[in-house]
This record gives sequence, C-alpha cells and structure tokens, in this order.
Amino acid sequence: MTDDQVIEVQIIENMQRENPHPIEEAEAYTKLRARGLTIAESASKVGISVATVHQRLKLASLIADVRQDFDQGWLDLGAITAIAPLEPHIQTPLLERLRYRHYH
Repeated sequence: MTDDQVIEVQIIENMQRENPHPIEEAEAYTKLRARGLTIAESASKVGISVATVHQRLKLASLIADVRQDFDQGWLDLGAITAIAPLEPHIQTPLLERLRYRHYH
C-alpha cells in the first residue's frame, strides 16, 4: 500500500468505530474529499448514507465558538446542523443571540 492508501484506510477505519464525534467525522470526510473521493464513495466505504456524509461535511464550516458550545453540551447536534449551512459572518451573531436568550 502507498502512504496515501494507508492514510485513507486509517480515516475510514476511524469513521467506522462506534459513535464517532460529529466534528471529527466532518474533518475526516473533508480529508477524504481532498484525496479525491466523492461523497458517494466516502459513504460507501464507511457504510453510511450519502445524506449523512453530506450533512457531516457541512459541520466543517462551523466557527470555533459553535464547535466549543457543542463540545460543552450547550448546543446539540440538531442545532449545529441547522447552523452549519450559514456563512460564518451569520453564525457569530446567531450564536450571540442564542446565548443571550439562554442566559436572560
């Protein structure tokens, strides 16, 4: 196996473990895409739906503060999935508004 093939296998094996972190999934699928795999190929290799890979790829565009609030349990997967398609300059004020409503 080439070094690239070994890296690809490692990424795929990590995604096949039980309950991988959604942000880690996003980063892994981003790496697979950078290596030339399509969304459908990534889904097939990992054994999940194309829709799930597509959804996780969107999480790669989350700003650091949203990721942090998710890691701390303040936001759930549904919330970050809804926030992910938004441009970063929109995510920041939205997160600030959510935080304000939560604490007031």
